[in-house]
Amino acid sequence: MPKRPASCSARTSSSAGYISIGPIFPTSSKANPDPVVGLDTLRAVRRQTDKPVVAIGGITLENAREVLDAGADSLAVISDVLRAADPAKRARQFIDLLEKGDLRTSVQDKTNG
Repeated sequence: MPKRPASCSARTSSSAGYISIGPIFPTSSKANPDPVVGLDTLRAVRRQTDKPVVAIGGITLENAREVLDAGADSLAVISDVLRAADPAKRARQFIDLLEKGDLRTSVQDKTNG
């Protein structure tokens, strides 16, 4: 993903089925993560494309709602689920969040249907 939202235009006009952006927040899932892009960049990317936007990096159940509100259609989550005392329960909590309020569809639903 480009580091600057202005450079996102090449990606949004490509044949890619979705745009991934991150890390949104600091992450410990990678040894050498890219610099944090933050919610403002996510908002800027959202304005530039109608393709599904997948947010990744440092996303937790506690900050997931604000990531969705900033324009993400989907969330890629690793640490918050795998490090939970009950990973299945934590994953279910993310699903519940996505199903609550304004329903978000999956990347596959948007690109295949």
